[in-house]
This record gives sequence, structure tokens and C-alpha cells, in this order.
Amino acid sequence: MDETVLGFAEMRYLWLVPALPLAAAALNLFVGTRLRRWAGVLGSAAVGLSFLLSMLFVFDLVQNGPEHRLIVRHVFDWISVGNFTVGADLRLDPLSAVMILVITGVGLLI
Repeated sequence: MDETVLGFAEMRYLWLVPALPLAAAALNLFVGTRLRRWAGVLGSAAVGLSFLLSMLFVFDLVQNGPEHRLIVRHVFDWISVGNFTVGADLRLDPLSAVMILVITGVGLLI
């Protein structure tokens, strides 16, 4: 019997954890002067949403059996030369799960 419980749309939205703060930073860079005080709200909301998503992913990861606690999502092939391919992947395992919680949690508090 397979004990893998991926949950949360099979971790398809893992890319949103780094993308939300990055998009908010880019938006603040280009139109931050027009947003004035809302620029801080936008940045904080993006990090807060990233933290909430991280908590959902960690909760789903903990529900998997110990042998299924590694999730790799392929994003794109970065370099491809002959038979050699370097891919850009997002990995979620127990150590990286703790790190995304610490980084997004402390980032939200700052």
C-alpha cells in the first residue's frame, strides 16, 4: 500500500513560496513610490502568505510516511549539453521544511 499523501494540490504550488516575496519586491521596486505606505503592507502580506503556504506544505509533508518525505518538483532545465542536463528543481524534505518556516517566519516578524 502506498502511504504517500501529497495533499495541497500535490504540492504543485511549491513555487509560490519564493515567488510571492520576489513579486512583491519587484512591484515595490517599480511602483513603490506611488504606493507610498501601501508598499510596506504589500511586502509584509507577500511574506505572510508565503509563511502560510509554507505551513501548509510542512503540515502535508509531516502526514507522509517517513520514506515518502522527499518531494521534488522540476521547474525547468537550466543547462543541457549532450547527455548532461542540469535542472532547476524545488525540493521539500524535513530539513528544507524547517528552513522555509524559519526564514519566512522571521522575515514576517522583521
